[in-house]
Amino acid sequence: MATATVNSSGRGSIRTGAHAAWYDTRWATSGLVQTTTVSSQIDVGNRVIIARAGNQYYLGRTYYWYDTSAYAGSITGITLNFFTGNNNGIGDIVVCESFAFANATTTVLASTDFEIEAKWDPANTLCSPVPFSANTGMSFALNANAVTLANTGALNLVIVEKDHDLDDVSPGTSSYWGSITVGSASSITVTYNAWGHDINWVANSDIAQVNNVNLANITTVNNS
Repeated sequence: MATATVNSSGRGSIRTGAHAAWYDTRWATSGLVQTTTVSSQIDVGNRVIIARAGNQYYLGRTYYWYDTSAYAGSITGITLNFFTGNNNGIGDIVVCESFAFANATTTVLASTDFEIEAKWDPANTLCSPVPFSANTGMSFALNANAVTLANTGALNLVIVEKDHDLDDVSPGTSSYWGSITVGSASSITVTYNAWGHDINWVANSDIAQVNNVNLANITTVNNS
């Protein structure tokens, strides 16, 4: 087994505008794209502003994708790594499959990538629920669903708040949101099966390619 770090090829969060109803907020078809780090930014979870005219709901989701083509077909495990800012009441987050970034073909996050089901799949979760920690680096293992996606050549994901956004439970008048450092790249650590021999006294751990072929795609060299 070998490991490698893959930085995100696309990153950003999307926050809705104000909606008077939770249903309209969760099922919004677009929002404001955010690609800079701001501690007061709603990158994941919901914020409710209580006003005389009625409640106003906002909701954020964070998106990343990673080019895993160099290890496609050989990946056995994945760890997701990113940095957080504030935590304003979030309990757990969950990672789901995304179709954003034009299905992982561009670095640009579109405002319409917010839409549930059309641009991300709440039924395909890529990890167990994870407690959201503030102002720290978070790292946790993704599941077999994520490994399957990464082995196709790209891992495209969205980070959502679990108890209300994913589970579709109205937050009432309570806010549960946090910020993520979307202004800098996230990464994944992939574990993969690699050809495990030295070549011409060069250690296997120092070899990335042989004749322009990625080590992850090599099974034998000169029948060895």
